[in-house]
Amino acid sequence: MKDEKKTVNSNKKNTPKKNNTSNKKPQTQNAPKKKPNNNVNKSVSEAPKVTKIESTVKETKKVVIDEDFIEEDNDKKLVVVIAIAILVILATIIGLLVGCEKKVEEEPKKPEEEEIVVPVEKEDEKEDEKVVVKVTTTKSDKEEEKEEIVIPTYDIIYYYNGNQKTHHESVNEGTAAKEYIPEGYKSCRYYSDENYSTEYTFDNLYKDVNIYLKCETVDYKVVYNYDETIASNNELNPETFTVEDEITLEDAITEQIFVGWYLDNEFTTKVTSLNRTLSTYADEENTIYLYAKITNEVKVELYNTANEIIYNETFTKEEAEGYTLPDAAELNVCATENQKFLGWATTEGSKNVEYKNKVELDLTKDYTLYAVCGNATIVYVSNGETITVGYTNEELLEEGFDLPAPSDLGMETPVYFVPVDEETLTSKKIVSDDEIELKENEVYFSQVVDNAIEGYVPTIGDNVEGFEKEFLGWIEKDNSEETIETEETVTEEITDEVETETTDEEYDFVTEEEVVDELTNSTEEEPEMELEAVWGIPEEETTDEPNVEVTTPEVETNTPEVLA
Repeated sequence: MKDEKKTVNSNKKNTPKKNNTSNKKPQTQNAPKKKPNNNVNKSVSEAPKVTKIESTVKETKKVVIDEDFIEEDNDKKLVVVIAIAILVILATIIGLLVGCEKKVEEEPKKPEEEEIVVPVEKEDEKEDEKVVVKVTTTKSDKEEEKEEIVIPTYDIIYYYNGNQKTHHESVNEGTAAKEYIPEGYKSCRYYSDENYSTEYTFDNLYKDVNIYLKCETVDYKVVYNYDETIASNNELNPETFTVEDEITLEDAITEQIFVGWYLDNEFTTKVTSLNRTLSTYADEENTIYLYAKITNEVKVELYNTANEIIYNETFTKEEAEGYTLPDAAELNVCATENQKFLGWATTEGSKNVEYKNKVELDLTKDYTLYAVCGNATIVYVSNGETITVGYTNEELLEEGFDLPAPSDLGMETPVYFVPVDEETLTSKKIVSDDEIELKENEVYFSQVVDNAIEGYVPTIGDNVEGFEKEFLGWIEKDNSEETIETEETVTEEITDEVETETTDEEYDFVTEEEVVDELTNSTEEEPEMELEAVWGIPEEETTDEPNVEVTTPEVETNTPEVLA
């Protein structure tokens, strides 16, 4: 076999690599499709056969080699082909990897730890009080944290009307004051001193300031409307006035009954004087219209406790002068036996006594009154209000009888004021008593002074919080001359006591049993007790929670810009 291989090798060297069609004989239709190569010697036929197959693809050949025969040159070629194939595969893989890396680099890189500073504009551009900057820090192990920055504000007090009246405003730091014009004034000039020697320049503020105004007053014209056939205006009623005036209106001159002056021809808003508050009702031409209500006669109707009319009279002007309600003893006012007449109410079924027996009335309007009958009355006094309620013995002796709280009687709950450092949603700003109308977040200076918490001295411009006082109970009001000179003195003394921190032991509060016993066993013809409400300031609630110190995370880069 070795010799045969050598022979094949030696002959194969003389064989061209490509098929040489010149060595083949021309084929005919009867000739076989293929003939063996006659140039190969006979010894070769005994060696393994190599068959060449022509492909339909140009210059592409498929070689089939017996498994038992591999030439050394073909081994080398096979290795080269395999190596080239491997290189091509490797190059393809490398190209794909490079392409992927380029796509990844084109995407934005997300750092593991990055600090982002986001300036946030104000939610409401109209609100100049606060400017907020939010700093957002994104970290893998921390939540988002925010920091709020508040621009300081400065107070402006405007003095006018000979520096007797004031107006207060606040502006942000770096903001100029406004050229404020008070209601009822015009042509104002502004000064930085009370002597009006240095004019004020409206520069941006970085401190509190006082501004002094020198203004002219507006002349308001008054038009009086009335039926000239039955009335005429009183010559003492002026045709003009200013906000610095306080003029009491006189009645229209008429043979009939003059009821009063009103701001509307429906006679719903009565006016008794020309003053500063009236200027708000002026039109664009600074004119105010008043309407006179005049009637031929007035009527008085009285009803008993059975809702039956027992008195019905009309009166002319002459008859109405000095009118006094009739004596209830002459009328059938109490429909129930063993009850006494206690007074008159203005609402049917009411137990509140508003007019006593034989009281004098100013008959400038119609009256409809209802009798209140019972066995005794209790006069409730609270914070300047007085309400008289009639009771029967049955009501007093009824099981579970309770004295009402002032709020049950429709009385107002007094408020005390505490100063606060900054303005809040519920706080109020103290303004001068000369302000015509209060805004929702304002309170008059006199209201705060009378109800300030102990130790606080209010000033105009302060921010205060109002809190309801706590009702402590009723005490019996002592009107004897030995201990109390006047009712006013009593009210002042009780107010002073209430304003301090008190306890229930400091007052001799009356109980329901004591009230019932005194009223039902009284020998007086008309038993009556007068009770005074005692109010206190609730003790402040204290908490045991420790103060929590809030720290702002340090931002290493990108200092936030403050939004103007």
